[in-house]
Amino acid sequence: MALPTSINMTPKLTLDGEVLLSKGSYKLGSGVKLKYGYSSPYSGSLPSLLDKDITAGSYYAIGYNLQGMSQAQLEKTKKTLEDTKAKLEKFQASKDQTALAGLTKHDLTGAIMQAGVQSYFAVLQAQDVIAQKQAGIITNPYMSIGTFGTGLSTQYRFGLAINTKPKGVIMDIDRILKQTVDKDNVRANVTAYNRATGPSMSLNENLIPEQLFDDPKTTEKEAQGISAVKALQIASSQGQTIYTVTKANYAEILPKLNHSTDVMTDVRNAINAGKEVTISQTQVHAFGWSGTGYIVLDPESGVGGYLIGGGADGGWTQEQAGYASGLSAGIAISGMLIAFDGLSAITADPLVTPILTTFVILPFLIGNLIGILISGTLFGWSDLAYSCYLAGLVNGLALSALGFMWGSRFSGGIGALMALLNIYMFHDETLPVASACGVNI
Repeated sequence: MALPTSINMTPKLTLDGEVLLSKGSYKLGSGVKLKYGYSSPYSGSLPSLLDKDITAGSYYAIGYNLQGMSQAQLEKTKKTLEDTKAKLEKFQASKDQTALAGLTKHDLTGAIMQAGVQSYFAVLQAQDVIAQKQAGIITNPYMSIGTFGTGLSTQYRFGLAINTKPKGVIMDIDRILKQTVDKDNVRANVTAYNRATGPSMSLNENLIPEQLFDDPKTTEKEAQGISAVKALQIASSQGQTIYTVTKANYAEILPKLNHSTDVMTDVRNAINAGKEVTISQTQVHAFGWSGTGYIVLDPESGVGGYLIGGGADGGWTQEQAGYASGLSAGIAISGMLIAFDGLSAITADPLVTPILTTFVILPFLIGNLIGILISGTLFGWSDLAYSCYLAGLVNGLALSALGFMWGSRFSGGIGALMALLNIYMFHDETLPVASACGVNI
């Protein structure tokens, strides 16, 4: 069910149901910048506060792991879930509203989200204990932090948010810190251990939500999650080449990559900083999600980030840029056609529009397309970004031509044609362009 974005939301930070902070007002579905974190002597050059993009109207559970998950912490969340389940079952059996007395959003949504993020840290802790023994490694954990929350998908019209609706859940572990040493003090063993255990940290970001929401009574898999490692696995299974990019091969591999502008910028910055990047050839499309999974590691220590770049990895994606470029070109071309048609009517010369179309509009369109191709190559546009350009071109022609349909003989015909294409491309949500370009018109 889609909700109008005219609803105002007030962010609240709560602990055990008590509101600790409430400030500001944001439109439902709008993007909000959150700074959260902690101070630690170990952090060194790392910032104490982390920047996180959240959506107004979502529920985020903040989870942390301070040198191990305590049994009491896990039991408390378990009890909340069991109490909530008992009340819901009682209501279903009796239909008595009093059975739901005292239930809050923290009991219904918050407990599930807390269970998810706490399970992540608990599972990771158990895996680490086993891996240490096998590798001859000793680790001392520092404070780790992350969130597990509900997701919202916002639809836009002419760049403005018009409605939003629920869309899955999001596991985002922002920081995992620990001290790792080898029993024999061999640095290479520590690096190997970090490289070997890093992928499990990423995979758990999709495995935990899948296990939490999948129905164990059925053989089918109802829940599908995505993580950096899983995205790379999917890309490989689809026949894509997986590249390990370093300063040595950067110039050779970069032209082969097709990802969003933000991802490509991140890759360039990482390589320039001496990091190693593992990335697929192009974006992955799976389970209704489109984006990039990539890994940025320090080759000396083997630690780094396992990252996801999708439609929300930047305020202006290459797909949106392609659409905007096409929209501008379409409006310009349609405006020129209408103006030339009006000039033809004034001069009573039916050849004015065909002549000017041949010598003005077609060169403009061809030059624009060449410019887009060059820009796309320079900035690593994907095939989808080029499709978004064509979609924007069609919509630009339709919008401009329809606006002048009653005042021009020519615009009536092109307006009708473009309107049909526009309806087909944008109102059918089964078509990828309806959402992948960051618009829904």
